Amino acid sequence: MNITTSDGISLYVSRRGNGIPMIYIHGGPGAWSYPFEYIIGQEFISDISMVYLDQRGCGRSTGDDNSDYSMERLVSDIEEVRIEFGFDSISIVAHSFGGIIATCYATEYPGKVDKLILMNVTLDIKESLKSQTKYGNQLMNKVCNKNTDYLDEWTSTINDLIDEEKFYKLHYRSKANSAYENGLNVDLNNRSMAMQALANDSYFIDYTIITPKVKCQVLIIAGSDDYAVGIEHHKRFNFTNSKVKIISGKHALYLENRKEIVTGILQFVRN
Repeated sequence: MNITTSDGISLYVSRRGNGIPMIYIHGGPGAWSYPFEYIIGQEFISDISMVYLDQRGCGRSTGDDNSDYSMERLVSDIEEVRIEFGFDSISIVAHSFGGIIATCYATEYPGKVDKLILMNVTLDIKESLKSQTKYGNQLMNKVCNKNTDYLDEWTSTINDLIDEEKFYKLHYRSKANSAYENGLNVDLNNRSMAMQALANDSYFIDYTIITPKVKCQVLIIAGSDDYAVGIEHHKRFNFTNSKVKIISGKHALYLENRKEIVTGILQFVRN
């Protein structure tokens, strides 16, 4: 189904299961919810009423180069989805860049969030891009150019990783796993958000500074080898009521370590 926002964007949403109201906020910027739903969604049907949302300008939602992709607007979209489904309050599970949206929502609407699950998330994109650059250069036996702007260095590193067919190592343990998820993304038609992401200043704020404002229970899931966000990035989070679960793996834990992800999430929400 689709929900039309107050500014005229058609958001794709899919609701599955019965139980605790929850919204899945995907990463990117510019990914979509389908891979997570396809790979792991079936595991939550008995306990969770999960809403899978494609953010504006992503996947099956509308949005073009002129749409509003500010963080404030992305947060408002979550609230409009909650209201549309008639949930008094929600829990949230977020992946990667989605962690910023989820954390901002939890601070903007504190009474509407029951529990927050942050899975392999970044709350400071600049720091995470530097982690990718450092690890990428290690994979290629190269040295970072400290005299180059961090964004230019990151772009150069990513291009070199692609040329050497090593880019997948930032996110996956194997090329086969990368190919599998890429196969799920063949119908990811709308990438408008992704195309403007690097120019969106609201994405590059250090959002770790707002974590003390979040009062709900928070589960932080981090991959032991997740250099896409930084293996110690979660240590900068200062939530007042949180627990950390380290799982062996890289950035796509929901694909490569499904059992631990499912068990961790279900135990957290059931308690």
